[in-house]
Amino acid sequence: MKDKYLKLLNLRKSLEQWEHELGLDMLPVKSRLILECLVSSKKLPRSLSNLKEDKFLKNKMSIATFNRCINDLLKSGKIKLSSNPDDRRSQLVDIC
Repeated sequence: MKDKYLKLLNLRKSLEQWEHELGLDMLPVKSRLILECLVSSKKLPRSLSNLKEDKFLKNKMSIATFNRCINDLLKSGKIKLSSNPDDRRSQLVDIC
């Protein structure tokens, strides 16, 4: 059991190092989750409402928290929003 905890600790250390190298260490954890989910998307740009409905993100945060995190990511320049040409009421989110 101790080996499993050591592996987990080493994974956390590696993750922190990678996040620091990418400049993500200053972002809140939930903002990082959104960015990582966006990066793992097969097709970008992605609909903001589609991202909001992602099961993983939906289980991790409320809609208000999601919206705050999107604003944090916009302010930090990690993502950008644009109008969806197919549906003007919808926005597309992409990585900067």
